[in-house]
Amino acid sequence: PESAGVGGQHGLVLEQYSSQIMSTVKHALTDHDGDDSVSYEGLPQLFISGCEALLLISNKKLIPDPNAMKRMIKSIVPSESDVPYCDYPQGQSAELSLQIKDESLTKDTSSVSLYRVAKLATLAELRLLADTGAIPSPMAAPFIEEIETRKKAIAVNCAALAIDAAHILSAEGLSLSGVVDSDGSKGHTFSSGLTFSCSDDLDPSVKQLMIREWPILANLSADCLSGCIDRDENEDDEAPGALNQWMQKLVPVIFSGLHDSLSVNGGALPQLSNPKETLISCLHGVHAIIDGIARSKGSMIIPSEEVDVVVRALFVAFVAPLIGVSPSDHSQAEGQRSQQKNKSNSVCKEGMNDVVKQCCGLFESLCAARKDGMVVGDEIVKVVLSPLTAFQTGHGSFKDDCVTEVVASSIRASRFLVSSRGLKVGNDISNEHLGKALLPLSVSLLSPNKEVSTPDAVKEQAALLLQDCMNEAIMNVDEMRALAQSS
Repeated sequence: PESAGVGGQHGLVLEQYSSQIMSTVKHALTDHDGDDSVSYEGLPQLFISGCEALLLISNKKLIPDPNAMKRMIKSIVPSESDVPYCDYPQGQSAELSLQIKDESLTKDTSSVSLYRVAKLATLAELRLLADTGAIPSPMAAPFIEEIETRKKAIAVNCAALAIDAAHILSAEGLSLSGVVDSDGSKGHTFSSGLTFSCSDDLDPSVKQLMIREWPILANLSADCLSGCIDRDENEDDEAPGALNQWMQKLVPVIFSGLHDSLSVNGGALPQLSNPKETLISCLHGVHAIIDGIARSKGSMIIPSEEVDVVVRALFVAFVAPLIGVSPSDHSQAEGQRSQQKNKSNSVCKEGMNDVVKQCCGLFESLCAARKDGMVVGDEIVKVVLSPLTAFQTGHGSFKDDCVTEVVASSIRASRFLVSSRGLKVGNDISNEHLGKALLPLSVSLLSPNKEVSTPDAVKEQAALLLQDCMNEAIMNVDEMRALAQSS
């Protein structure tokens, strides 16, 4: 609800009590796990509630300035002892510094684990909110700076917790989305993990928190690992090869979570992240991995066949329904189009816009990577061109912001493809052919004679695409005359 403010302006009621809210949240975030702290039953759960409240008030923009944000996050920033760095263990006898040692008669090791998972998961959620624009850059600066300070240690600890959580779910016969595994491939047993020495001694509350937060932990790990691997190799620090080992172990977990969340029909257990949150975290993680590999000019660690499967699945589930394209053969038969448009409405109503944006971002990154010479499969080319083909044949319409986002993103991705050296997909798509094929679409989207005006975001990209296509396409006089007349 809103109330009248000074000068006739309106402000949220919550904003009037923001100082009291922040004080309460800050009290809940008090870390009672220090050596000089007295631990009481329920304090770790209070801390977790404080973390959830911090995320809520950050998302609602109730924290007034970066200095206030810096004070709020002080208790959730892990110390060096909370998140030690270690290489991925080689062999069963390797010592694991990530495992919490029971060295005190007074300290509860389960509470230590809870604090560690909660701190890292909250930082991960804040980072994702910043990356998606929910938290403005100035407000995000304090926690991003803290993450950068111990990036490698945070990366490996988050990876270890996510990997352990995946093993816990598998041992319980569950997929990474928390549903009963139907193919029978899961259900193995294990005695210890990367972050705990004995699975039988793992407190149920710690286990529940780990399996609830694994997607966001994997996301932050992927983001940090990608950034670390991309750094100057001359730095006096851990070898990039050691971090690559963590990345190699993390990637299968993220892709399994991506597949599992796509296959869920709402049957996830309540203590786990819902499929949408898992999907967004995994998509963002894959996006970070692709960008990191491209920046470092490294080799693609994800098989192109796997990329093809994921790209196609995302297109069928989220993009095709929006633009009214049949996912089977890209035809626009009237009955199919009507059915897909109905699905489009349900997708937007279910609040999947964030997922669509993540899909678009991933598609763009894959096209940019392909331009840089990475092998990312051919399916991405077909998927990116499908929305543009729908509009070029007159079957698309800018009925909502989601469609506008998809089309603008497809044009941005197509610009990478048009500029790719030696683009070749089957017998039909090459640089020259693609540039020539997209010229009429660019002109059409920029034409003032259209019955329905093109959104400015699409026009901006269409103008840039037109320039790129003119640079790549080789056209004779008759083709140029026909293009001019079509406008």
